[in-house]
Amino acid sequence: MRLLLYLTTLALLVSVKAESHIPAQDVAQENDKRVAAKNADDEGEQLQRQGTAESLRKAVLKYEEALYLWRSAGERAGEAETLTKAAKALNSLGARQKALDYYQQAIALWEAAGGDKGRAKALAGVAEVYYTLEEHHRARDYLNQSLLLYQSVGDRRGEAAALKDIGVTYHVLGETQKALEYYHRALPMLRIEGDREEQASTLNNIAVAFRVMGESQQALAYYEQALSLFRAAGGLREKARVLTNIGALYFRLGDAQRALDYYGQALPIRRSVGDQAGEAITLTDIGAAHLSLGDSRQALESLNQALSLARNAQSRSSQAQTLNIMAIALSGQGEKRKALESLHQALELWRAIGERQGEFSALVHLGRIYRELGALRPALDHLEQALQLTAAMGETGGEAAALADLARVERDLGNLNKARNRIETALDLVETQRARIKAEALRVAFLVSKQSDYEFYIDLLMRLHQQQPSAGYDALAFEASERARGRNLLDVLAATHADIRQGVAPQLLDRQRTLQQQINAKERVRMQMVSGKQTEKAAAMEKELRSLLAEYQELKGQILARSPSYAALTDPVPLKLGEIQRTLDRDTLLLEYSLGEDRSFLWAVTPSSLRVYTLPGRSEIETLTLRAYQRLTKSNQREYKVSAERAMAELSRMVLGAVAAELAGKRLVIVSDGALQYVPFGALPAPVTERRRDGGTKGRRDGGAERQDVSPSLRPSVPPSLRPFVPLIVDHEIVTLPSASVLATMRRELSKRQAATLSVAVFSDPVFQPDDPRVKQTKPGAEKTIDDESPPESALVRSAGETGVMSFERLIHTRREAEAIIAQVPRGQAFKALDFAANRATVMNSGLDQYRIIHFATHGLLNSRHPELSGIVLSLVDEQGRAQEGFLRAHDIYNLKLNADLVVLSACSTALGKEIRGEGLAGLTRGFMYAGAPRVIASLWNVRDEATAVLMTRFYRNLLTGKSSPAAALRQAQVSMWQEPRWQAPYYWAGFTLQGEWN
Repeated sequence: MRLLLYLTTLALLVSVKAESHIPAQDVAQENDKRVAAKNADDEGEQLQRQGTAESLRKAVLKYEEALYLWRSAGERAGEAETLTKAAKALNSLGARQKALDYYQQAIALWEAAGGDKGRAKALAGVAEVYYTLEEHHRARDYLNQSLLLYQSVGDRRGEAAALKDIGVTYHVLGETQKALEYYHRALPMLRIEGDREEQASTLNNIAVAFRVMGESQQALAYYEQALSLFRAAGGLREKARVLTNIGALYFRLGDAQRALDYYGQALPIRRSVGDQAGEAITLTDIGAAHLSLGDSRQALESLNQALSLARNAQSRSSQAQTLNIMAIALSGQGEKRKALESLHQALELWRAIGERQGEFSALVHLGRIYRELGALRPALDHLEQALQLTAAMGETGGEAAALADLARVERDLGNLNKARNRIETALDLVETQRARIKAEALRVAFLVSKQSDYEFYIDLLMRLHQQQPSAGYDALAFEASERARGRNLLDVLAATHADIRQGVAPQLLDRQRTLQQQINAKERVRMQMVSGKQTEKAAAMEKELRSLLAEYQELKGQILARSPSYAALTDPVPLKLGEIQRTLDRDTLLLEYSLGEDRSFLWAVTPSSLRVYTLPGRSEIETLTLRAYQRLTKSNQREYKVSAERAMAELSRMVLGAVAAELAGKRLVIVSDGALQYVPFGALPAPVTERRRDGGTKGRRDGGAERQDVSPSLRPSVPPSLRPFVPLIVDHEIVTLPSASVLATMRRELSKRQAATLSVAVFSDPVFQPDDPRVKQTKPGAEKTIDDESPPESALVRSAGETGVMSFERLIHTRREAEAIIAQVPRGQAFKALDFAANRATVMNSGLDQYRIIHFATHGLLNSRHPELSGIVLSLVDEQGRAQEGFLRAHDIYNLKLNADLVVLSACSTALGKEIRGEGLAGLTRGFMYAGAPRVIASLWNVRDEATAVLMTRFYRNLLTGKSSPAAALRQAQVSMWQEPRWQAPYYWAGFTLQGEWN
């Protein structure tokens, strides 16, 4: 209302005698008017730069004052220039017709005066209004006129701005490659001219184009450049736009939480400048992110706000986008018909403004909902239209999505071969996009977002296998499982021995070190806040941490992108069935699981055979898995024993029953999936043999003879009272792998290196607290040896998990554990770091590449939200009790250069990282494998300190004195504990698993 009053009053003021002749005054009076007009104009320009709705209204008032004075003084050039500025402000305030009127007046004045540069600027302004009105073809016509005039007068800055804006119109109309050509023509000119705001705007547009084309890593790099320039130039609206775009990129890559962080930065800026259309866009994106995180209530709240704002701003594109996302929310709530209505409204709006990307999105979602309703022909029609649009837009990601949805429709129509062609093309496009993403975290998130497509492909191949059992579709399905789960870890392992820092700009490496220090410092403070119950401050600090982590991951991507060593690496490809079979021996059975929505699959692989079995769907398996895990981790308490054994027996029947007859005498290599990754298979009882059924559960058979027992000597010593519940570990070595393909990669890397010359390096019994007796007993200036004895303490439970607790109890039994290990190693072959020497600096600088075994006996700290913050807790204070950096975090581990055959994490929960479907648990084991260790022993849950010391002492006796392999040594130690009543419960021994090479 205030805006309307302002504009009405000003219109009356200007219209009164607007064309009348002001009698000539003396020169002094004319100059006074010119000076006053110039001052009013300058004040208006300063207000306009502030960008808020209130400042824009005040700017219009100043411009109207200047116009009156320019006209009084007969200064047509000044009048034309002020009309142009006023029109821009009016357009920002939503007064489109008034803005067009002012621009046309300015054009006429400039044309009469021969001012081509001014006319070019006004023509560009008209184009901006038409762009705002979503009349993109008319906008481009005016921009082309403006471009010719700028070129004729040699105005390179204006020419560059026109080129950039023409690119925008091409982009909106779906001609992405054409848009990119115009942006790249504009950018060098803008850099020469030093126009930071226009440079930033162009960089943002280039980023959007790359995102559409599926070049996520390049898009992110350009967004970051744009954001940096906007921050320096102070362009609030543009800064908010870039922040929203970065959030949208992360959302498309599957990282909704990080997307919300960026949207949260953009939203208050858009509100502060009164950008209702922009606010609607950001709120819509927030709604979409909440929807993907399962919070439909918060999603709909944001979407309803967005729709109201979009309608107020008369922004058809914002309305259409909001209607799109609302339809997804409605569909998820079962309101399919309402969702269709919403999508058809959105489609009509997208087509009216000629925005192909929006039209594509509406068509895809219409196709999905029609398929869910069983209307397969309409679904096919809409998805085919969407696919045709992607060809015009050049959008790789959109093409992959449309093809994947078309594959599902073809499957439902019974056209399995057509469906296979569609989904294979889609997954090839997905792989192409993944390979272009350098930052590991982004690759992981992106591939996770595509797991449903891989699951569909596996299920489709198994349907074909049911139709043609001898055609090899079961093998193709197995290879698809490998392709889905192993790609990112293969990428990481392929880079293990490449010096990715060589040839990279020093400033990037310096920034990486600085960020690591900042992340460590802020995480320490956050944990102290959590420990002190400072919830709000801790939440604010976590937000800062997420921002730093995002920057760190982006920086890693830049380093990899610019590394000659990394660029020279070939993109590793998961192995085919035959290649995987060659990594196995006749005593080994590979069991690989793939969990799907409706049904799951288990492949049993030997050197000469492949069998596949159909299992229940994911939810059924994971419900039983989590129940077993909960019982298992508490089974040291008597009341849990019966329920734990029952739950484990049920799970064993479900996931191993079908393959029971093939287990005898075999080492079991487990490649699990989903929640199954939390289960120590060695603790499960041997399943009852099930009769094989037809219908896809029967595969090729192995003609070779089977051995009855790997270690028959263990059988007679099993107490009769324990016979009803005999865990698999008694008869089988159990090894886990993130994927079968990584084994060959690790073996290849092992073959290239020289063996380490020394035996064991042990880090144990660090000092965590300043009131530790070891600190109090240390006299200033006196040295304390790392072998000094400390007073005994009671058994303590090892602490881990995302507790946020900074107070760590001393683990006295880890000292005995370390001494027992060292006692079995020849003198001069071991390195022992106890007490204060067990610190981060020692690990980072002690030449660990000389040792075959590296053992950490200390607390593990797990951050399930941000696995990269997980770490190993070493000494947190020095000899004088002063605080020091004591966390060996995941990024520190990645930077280690190891030559070890084995890393043992004798701490709790170190293997239990954030579950990422298709990628395995992202625990610290991954970091050690990257650093060069082919085997890692780690625990799946908190284990009592004393029990772990007993297990580790027996493990090293078997390994070093008995000369057993790591897998055999661990098995022997676990079985021996199971045989003793005190340690019988799997809680005490089953949590430790061997991951990696078993030979």
